[in-house]
Amino acid sequence: MSSAAKAKFNASTTKPITAAAAKGGALKVREGSWQDDLEALDDVSNEIYQEKNTSTTIPKDAFVAEPSPREKADVQVRDIAFFKKSAREAVLDWCSFFDDEMFAKRIENVDRPVFHPVLVATVVRCMLDQPKPVQQRMKHLFLLLNTRRILTASQLGSGLRQLYYQLDDLLLDYPDAHHFIKDCAKDLVDQNLLDSSVVDQLESQRSLLKDSAQVAKIKSRISEIVHEYLYSEIFDGLHQQVQDVDQAMHFEIAKQLISVSLDLHDRQRELTSVALAELVGIGALRRESLERGIQILLERVEDLQIDVPDAVNQLSQFIARAVVDEAVSPAFLVTHSLHENDLGFEVLRRSSNLLKQPKAGAKLAACWGFLDVGDEDIESVA
Repeated sequence: MSSAAKAKFNASTTKPITAAAAKGGALKVREGSWQDDLEALDDVSNEIYQEKNTSTTIPKDAFVAEPSPREKADVQVRDIAFFKKSAREAVLDWCSFFDDEMFAKRIENVDRPVFHPVLVATVVRCMLDQPKPVQQRMKHLFLLLNTRRILTASQLGSGLRQLYYQLDDLLLDYPDAHHFIKDCAKDLVDQNLLDSSVVDQLESQRSLLKDSAQVAKIKSRISEIVHEYLYSEIFDGLHQQVQDVDQAMHFEIAKQLISVSLDLHDRQRELTSVALAELVGIGALRRESLERGIQILLERVEDLQIDVPDAVNQLSQFIARAVVDEAVSPAFLVTHSLHENDLGFEVLRRSSNLLKQPKAGAKLAACWGFLDVGDEDIESVA
């Protein structure tokens, strides 16, 4: 970067973000659907959105454990663990009795539709342990779940993506897992349950990631795009640059935007939050790509802390802000494979607590110190 560009960047850190700087600055506060989804994850608590604090800044104690440490966050963890256990038991019982009606009712009775993408991995993992005749019979379970409106096409696609992301681990236990999953995906396409473009993209991504030289070249180009945006503060044209990158590597764009801004200033973190929300909103970046990029960062928090001591708090704000901006699904907070002793797990716990604080939407919209909304907008959520 030239000395003139550096001077412009350093001077910009105290200047307010305007519409000219980043297409509208911070997004308007949107209270509603993300809150409904969050409540669906933790409907045992009626204190999530009590209106006790009208401050538009995040209180220092937002990251401090509540009187009963981890109690509320643990409810969500137990929820997903209970769903996975119940779903697996239902699938295994089906393998014994082949009772479609009983299987469908048991999944419906768990009453956690937000976790239904997990059903894809649950069914496929059980299939891998079954003899071939049973595997063939099990393939119709996806059609059954879809016909009963238990598993939507979108949830099927999301579940299949998660399977592909877990493929390297699966291959350790099931050497033929890739071929088997690809075959299952083809059946879903043939049954009109899944768009072929989803499978093509996942296969393309897997092939691309095996070409280390090509991956390095794309990562270098993404780095140029990210630094140009964060230092120029110009959003116009960013979406086209993103779309020019192979979609199989879009998760890297999200990962680099966040990781680079962690080492800069609040201004660049705001620019990143704005960009991620805008890119997902206009369809230039898939929500699943953003979530995968975040997932990779969550698995590397210990390393991030070496250069960014406050990485846990900053990542938790990034994720909670993305949920408010409807760029990340609230279900992402619990449908993960992180161990509770991992720092990434702690990041998600803090994100969950930030979303449960009173007036979460207004506070998180201002979490980096910039808010492009009028006083009347703040008062409307106060």
